[in-house]
Amino acid sequence: MKQSLKFSFLLFVLAVFVLAAVYFGSPRATLAQDGYPPVGDPGTPTSDETPIPNEGTNPANENVIQEEDTPVDPIGGLEQKIKDSSQQIVVAPQLTEAKVDGFLYAYLAIDTLNAAIYGYKVDAVTGGLSLLDGFPVASGGESEDAQISESLVYDSTNGRLFALNRGATKTVSVFNVNNVTGALTPLTYSPFDLPLSGDYWCLAVHPSGSPLVAASTDDGQVVSYNITSSSATAAAGSPYDSDSNAFSCEFSQSGQYVYIGTSSVKGYSVNQSTGVLTALAGSPFAAGSTPIAYATDEEGRLFLSNISAGTVRAFTTDNGIPTERSNIASVLTSAVDGIVHAAGFYIVADRIGNRVGVYKINGSGSSTSLLAVAGQPFASGGLWTDTLALSRTGAYLYAGNGDSRNITSYRVNVSTGALSNIGTLAANALGSSGRITGMAFAPIETAASNAGEFF
Repeated sequence: MKQSLKFSFLLFVLAVFVLAAVYFGSPRATLAQDGYPPVGDPGTPTSDETPIPNEGTNPANENVIQEEDTPVDPIGGLEQKIKDSSQQIVVAPQLTEAKVDGFLYAYLAIDTLNAAIYGYKVDAVTGGLSLLDGFPVASGGESEDAQISESLVYDSTNGRLFALNRGATKTVSVFNVNNVTGALTPLTYSPFDLPLSGDYWCLAVHPSGSPLVAASTDDGQVVSYNITSSSATAAAGSPYDSDSNAFSCEFSQSGQYVYIGTSSVKGYSVNQSTGVLTALAGSPFAAGSTPIAYATDEEGRLFLSNISAGTVRAFTTDNGIPTERSNIASVLTSAVDGIVHAAGFYIVADRIGNRVGVYKINGSGSSTSLLAVAGQPFASGGLWTDTLALSRTGAYLYAGNGDSRNITSYRVNVSTGALSNIGTLAANALGSSGRITGMAFAPIETAASNAGEFF
């Protein structure tokens, strides 16, 4: 009896050892011990299938394999194929090269000559700028290196870039933006002519892509154009009398209103389908001395700088009509171009002080106020800092230095509004003559671009 039990026990132990040897010698066990998910097919991977290290996000029953013949996305640098045991193909993000956030364009105006547009690839991780192949390109119109800041604007709805050529010919150039490569292609009707009277100082496009408006300082006129892929047609009644010189132009983010001015603020309601502008009751509106650098936010608020008084102001609006809510010292010398950051900051370029001012937007409605952030203004390291653009995610701010013809890059602290200077292009990076008079940012459109988080 004892011998029988002993023999059964030995057989049981032997069976356990055999099963363990088979299991731990298998490819499945080897992959599991090495930190990879178990393989559906116990066969050994072929030479062109290299397992990818498990980073804790792979489903338990997938065999993760990188195929050597899988092309890497040349722009986003994120795409990589993986297989499961049934050979189904899925996409997993893995950073293989610099990830691109989008493209930054800068307009270089040169007296009596064809303007140039410079295009840069924006690194989403570092904020760095790399000149795109084939750039600079001709704007297609004669320019003038005047003291303007809003000669370039991007239509994010239709992927079009507009350039104001304010030389003797007075035209607007229109380009389709390739949102994968950054290349610009002029539309068939580009450039189109503006009325010859007056000098144009600003350009703005409706959130839908049409209408496009341009305004003149000399005769106080505003023109409005209906924009399509094949034409630019003046709206009925255009040009309109603005009763105000026009250095700044800005649509409300809803697209219902547009604000234009320099000596005061002229407000219009906008008929998006026809492009017709209708002056708001009580317009133009007093807003202090030389109100420019217009910017708007999602709440319908209007922000501006008083270039002569050294102040910045915030307005709420009711049916487009502005009411002042805040007026504080800017500590700036000549604030000329404004932009609103989605984290709640009004940011302004100071062209004489060669710096950037940042102001926190506090409260809402009638309690709206502005507060200068700690450490501002922030030096640009360039000359004639006159135009601004934000990256797609808002992580980076770019300041165009008109007279040193270079661009300063800042990292934005979205909690405090502080700017960290992360680099300035060499002087004359955009040419040895002329002036930067506008910038615009166009986001990239790839699967890789969607992987980044805002801020």
